Amino acid sequence: MTRDSITGIKFRIINLWGNGNIIIEDAYVEFFNSDGTPRSKGDCLLVWKKEKNKWRISRDVYKPEKK
Repeated sequence: MTRDSITGIKFRIINLWGNGNIIIEDAYVEFFNSDGTPRSKGDCLLVWKKEKNKWRISRDVYKPEKK
């Protein structure tokens, strides 16, 4: 991302659900260039999985809005 001059991100969680081993995070994300102009925005789905008592991202899906 930094190679593409993306230096800013705004992340808004829409919905969050799961249990003690898995958490699903539905969010809206915006990426910004180093000069502050918007680069991309869209929906994001993260699947967090608990492994050895640490939460790790198991899946990360991003669907950009059409221009």
